[in-house]
Order: sequence, then structure tokens, then C-alpha cells
Amino acid sequence: MYITTLADQPQFFNSTVQLIEKNFQYTPPFKFACDFFPLLTRTNHINNHILLEGDILIGHIGVCLRIWGDKKVAFIGGIAIAEKYQRQGHFKTLMNHVLTHYEDKCDTFLLWSDLHSMYEKYGFTAHEGLIQTGELAFEKPHLYEESSWEKLEDHEWIQIQNLYEIMSKDFLTLKRNSQDWKNIKQISSTRLFLKRNADGKILGYFCLGKGQDLTDIIHEIGFASEEIKLKLYNKLGMFKLWLPQSEKKYFNEAQDLILALVRGKLPEGKLYLSGLDSI
Repeated sequence: MYITTLADQPQFFNSTVQLIEKNFQYTPPFKFACDFFPLLTRTNHINNHILLEGDILIGHIGVCLRIWGDKKVAFIGGIAIAEKYQRQGHFKTLMNHVLTHYEDKCDTFLLWSDLHSMYEKYGFTAHEGLIQTGELAFEKPHLYEESSWEKLEDHEWIQIQNLYEIMSKDFLTLKRNSQDWKNIKQISSTRLFLKRNADGKILGYFCLGKGQDLTDIIHEIGFASEEIKLKLYNKLGMFKLWLPQSEKKYFNEAQDLILALVRGKLPEGKLYLSGLDSI
């Protein structure tokens, strides 16, 4: 058995996706390679680690390297071991390889999982970093327009990116470069909603859903001003809106959520992790 990457063994891409979808019980119409495009895009294949026995795929662990405040963060996702090879130590082999490979390349490891006891063995601890403001099933707010990443014109993309940067002055968000924004365009399972002024300029936006995991969850907002932010809260607070812990002051009944499992130090501040960036 040996560990390699999809960059070196690209012929295993389809079988890797199939393995992940089987382990995560993914069902149509959802597609893991679409919902988590940044993890499995070709430019990230050097970070898609696979365990092989000859020409048989045993397991996969993927990593995305990002910047969060002043910290380099390695997001871990797509963790899957073929059923026939489970409980034989292969997960331990692959996880230890990934942690060792990136320990000098990042300040923090972060992953989404409810299997806390399993990952505690590898130095991960649970971090409460989000709140959910409401419980009602989503209904489109009045005067908000539903759109999609594909429909946005170039100048609208620039407006969305500017709103994200303005939001980042209130919250501590992941830095997004031009490639990160291109990757987001491919996440077609996320619904995009826009608030415009009379001239058509986008003043605010929010993102709903992503794949099977974030169905009916509002997991990113962007706004041009504090006034627009509070209007978004007023419109969306009754629904399953995810926000940083710092915003609990606006929602007395908000539910605390586990942000993720963390190994290392997170940056200090009003941490905000969008579902678009989660893997």
C-alpha cells in the first residue's frame, strides 16, 4: 500500500468521487464534486491524498489551504475509506500522513464532523463559533430577487465581491482570491438572493443551501452598510440563518452551533465561516 495524490494519479478521480459519495450517502440530484468544487477541482489535486493498494482505491482525505485573518488554515474534507477496508487502521495511516504533511504549512487544521471522539485522538477539539437565529422553513423575503452565480454579469460579480469585503470589516472571514471566487461559481446547489436599489446596484445578498448538508440554511450574507445588515437580520432572523457568535446580541433565542473541529489556534475576532468555504 502507498499514499499518493490525484495530481500524480488522476485516473482515480472518478472512483474517488464515487467513494466519497458512497461514504457520505450522497443521493441525486446532489453531486459532491460540484458542492465541494474547491476541494476536488483539478488545481487542488496535489492536496487530494489517496491510499492505494495496487490499482485499488482504499481511501481519500482532501485538504484546502486558506488564509483566515493572520492564520494559515488547512481545511480537511472528503474523508472516506472503502467499506471493505474499514477498521483495519487505514484511516489512521492516511490521517497521520496528512497531518504530518501539512503541519509546517499551516497554523490550524479544521474539519466539519460530529464524530468528536474519533478526531479527539488526533488533537482536534470542538469549537463553538456560530449561532443559528431561527427555525422556520425558508420563504423568499419581499423585495429580494433570486438569482444564481451563473446569471451574474461581470459588474455584478465585482459588486458581490465588494460586499463580501465590506462584510469582512465587521467579521473575520476567509480571504478569497480570484481563483476562490471562480471556484464558488461552480457550486450550483447554492441559491443566491439579491437586494438592489432603484438603480439596480446590489446593496445586499445572502446564500441559501449547499448540497445535502446545508439544505435550507442561510450561510453567508453580504451588505453595503450597517443599515443593510440590520435589514437583512430583520428579514432573515426567523429562518435558519448562521452568523458569528458576536451577533447573538441581536437574537436572544439563537442556538449555539459547533463551528468545526479544530487543531491549532484560530485567529481572534468575530469568526465567520461561510458554507461556501466549508469542506
